[in-house]
Amino acid sequence: MLRVRGTIYHFRRIVPPALRTALNRREIWVSLKTGYQNEARKQDDLKGSQQCRMATHSTSGKEERPPPLTPYNAKK
Repeated sequence: MLRVRGTIYHFRRIVPPALRTALNRREIWVSLKTGYQNEARKQDDLKGSQQCRMATHSTSGKEERPPPLTPYNAKK
């Protein structure tokens, strides 16, 4: 979800209740470092898919972290 703080867009996602104790947070806020809505929407999609991958990975019981999400990986 996109939120504007001042003139900068931020990615905001609520952490699922099952993961709150593991992550020790209720929400995730990440600055998208842009004041342009179109650019923020693109980055929001990338951050959202990355967060979904991390949530899926953390519930699968694996110990290692997933590889970082890059624009190249996101297109696959």
